[in-house]
Amino acid sequence: MMNDQSPFSVFVGVDVSKGKLDFAFADGKETLSIDNTQQKIVAELIGRIKNPQSTIVVMEATGGYEQLLVTLLHQHNIAVAVVNPRRVRAFAAGIGMDAKTDPIDARVIAFYGQVVQPAAQAARSDDEKKLQALVERRRQLLDLINQENNRRQQTADREIQDYIKSAAAD
Repeated sequence: MMNDQSPFSVFVGVDVSKGKLDFAFADGKETLSIDNTQQKIVAELIGRIKNPQSTIVVMEATGGYEQLLVTLLHQHNIAVAVVNPRRVRAFAAGIGMDAKTDPIDARVIAFYGQVVQPAAQAARSDDEKKLQALVERRRQLLDLINQENNRRQQTADREIQDYIKSAAAD
């Protein structure tokens, strides 16, 4: 989603993984890698943001590894945009940045934020986070039941079918 008038003049791109964060400012002067821990995020990333009101941190959705960072940025009143990874990949291909390393990804995400100017997401309440977690867990369980039903249909052995059926019912 593109905004005509962005209140942000500083764009920070973050490549998120389970154990580390690579981040880059859109001005391209530096990229840094830090551990994905509360202490490092506050000291090394949030501590480098000089003007929080004019800064937005852009990252790809990673299936949950970004949640600590999102929470800490909201706590420090820094705008956050969690964007679709496929759109960032398409953007990277469109600008000829096919190489894929974490520092390059961080730079591309920052540039994507600067060009596309995604809307900042609002902080979610604890109840909203809980509901999202419950919905996600329900989806996982339904996927598991579907997989087990497929396995049951793919085997001709009656005893194995009964094992699968009893496991899906538990």
